[in-house]
Amino acid sequence: AFLHVGASEMFNFVHVSTSSYERGVKVLFWSSGKDSFLALRALVKLYEKSKPFIIILLTTFDSVSRVVAHQDVHIDEVLKQAEHLDISLVGVPVHRGSSESYLTRIKG
Repeated sequence: AFLHVGASEMFNFVHVSTSSYERGVKVLFWSSGKDSFLALRALVKLYEKSKPFIIILLTTFDSVSRVVAHQDVHIDEVLKQAEHLDISLVGVPVHRGSSESYLTRIKG
């Protein structure tokens, strides 16, 4: 797994002394497509007037091909999206043929 931390969010993590629960961390499962972007916009609109919050994108990808399954996009493209949006991204590799369940891998 990897973590890309957006610069503005890194600033917030360093300078704000409240817990993640108080900050309202929102994790959005991100596939890199237009529907993911629309969900991101809806999430921001829903919470922008409430207390400060942090969005973290989470995506899974094939550990061998490094491709996000539903969009057939390489994980490097997803990382570029996160960098452009300046939002943290957690990438979780999924191992084909593993006996580990999807949910177990995400919680990992």
